[in-house]
Amino acid sequence: MAELIDNPKREVPRVHGYTHTNHEAVKDGASPNREPIYYKISRSRWRRVESAHDARKRIEQKLQNRPETIAVWVTTNSNDEKQISVNIYDNGEVTTPNRTVQQIEDAIPSTITGVAGRGTMMEDSVRDIPVSVERISTKSATPRLQDDEPNYYWSDWDEIPAGSACKVALYDDSVRIGFGTGTLCTPIYHNGTTKMLTAGHNITAPGISAQTEWLAGKPPKDESDLVPDETRLTGSPGPDTFDAATLGLESDTQVTYELARGNGMTANDIVGSISEDKLKDIEDDGTMDGESFQRQGSRTGTSSGFGIDKIGSDGFVTTLDQDETDQGDSGGPYHLAISPMRASHLVGSDMILSPAEPTSHIAGVHQGNFVDGKYTAATSMYRIEEEFGVTV
Repeated sequence: MAELIDNPKREVPRVHGYTHTNHEAVKDGASPNREPIYYKISRSRWRRVESAHDARKRIEQKLQNRPETIAVWVTTNSNDEKQISVNIYDNGEVTTPNRTVQQIEDAIPSTITGVAGRGTMMEDSVRDIPVSVERISTKSATPRLQDDEPNYYWSDWDEIPAGSACKVALYDDSVRIGFGTGTLCTPIYHNGTTKMLTAGHNITAPGISAQTEWLAGKPPKDESDLVPDETRLTGSPGPDTFDAATLGLESDTQVTYELARGNGMTANDIVGSISEDKLKDIEDDGTMDGESFQRQGSRTGTSSGFGIDKIGSDGFVTTLDQDETDQGDSGGPYHLAISPMRASHLVGSDMILSPAEPTSHIAGVHQGNFVDGKYTAATSMYRIEEEFGVTV
C-alpha cells in the first residue's frame, strides 16, 4: 500500500474490487483465487462518503421494526451535499396512509451526525447531514411473459456467457404454461461447482401464479440448460429488495467468464466483482478515466454512460433512464469495464493488473424499472456474494 498513498494525512486507500489471480484456470472451471485491488481518494472525500453511510445505517436501525416496506439510501442532493433518503414503498394495491408517513417522519431527525471510520483511530464526525422521507409507488417485478425471441444475445453458444439471453420455462403445478424472457448475469463459483446467476423474480415472480422449472440459455428454447438452485426475494417489490437466484448447470452445459456480444461473439473477460467501497464512490463522484459503468439485457442490449443515483444496504439505483430498459432485461449484469491503462493505475498483484484487453468486474444484478420513477435498480454483487456464499 505504500506505493499507493503519498500522504496518509490527506489520502485514504479504497478497495476497488476482488480480482482473480488464476483467471485462466477459473475459465477452465477452477475455484477462483482472488485478491483485493486498491485505489485512493482524498481524506475529505472519504469523510464525506463514509459519514453519510454511517448515518444511513443508524436510520435503518431506527426503522428496522416497522411493518412498511422501507429503504434507506445515501444520495447526493442538488446542493452537492450527501443526503439520507428514506423511501416508503406502496406496491400499487396498498397505499401507505398519510398518517403513517407522518409517524415515520416524526421517528427520525431532519438532520443527523455521521461518523466516518467509526470505532477506529480515523474516526471523524460530520454534522447536519439532511434526511428526507418520500413515499414511492411500485409495480411487481416479473419476467417478460411474451413468447417471442430476445432481441439481443440469443445465440447457439458453445459456452454460455455472462449477459446472455435466456428463455424461462413457466409451470403451474406440473403443466407448462409458456415461456418468459430474461437475462443471465454472470458465472459464479459455489461449493466446488460453477453456476450461473440471474434475478430472483425470473424464478419466483410476484404477481403471477407460475414457477420457473428450468431455463434455456441458447436455442432451442424448449431444452433445459440451467435449473433453479437458490432464490431469494426479500420484502415487497422495491429497488432495495434483495433479488437474486443461483442456477445449476445441466450436465452438458458449459459457461464462460466473458460478456455476450452480438452475432455470437464475446468480449471483456469477467475477472471478479466490485467492492462496496467502489459503489459508494461511484455514487459520490462517478467513474474514473478508463472506467465505464455498463448494463446489458436481452431486450435493449448494452447501455453505458450512466452512474449511481443512490445506494443502500442491498442495492443501488442508477441514473440509467427507465426508458432504456424493458422487461426481459431482468437478471442482466451491471459491470465496471476497465481499460488496460486504468488497470495499470490500480494497486495489487502484478499478475492481475496487466491485462492486454479491457476487463470487467461485476457490480450487480439488474432488477428492473418497476418503481414509478425515473431510474432503474440493481442488487449489489458484493451482497449476493455475502448472502449466497458465492464468488464471481
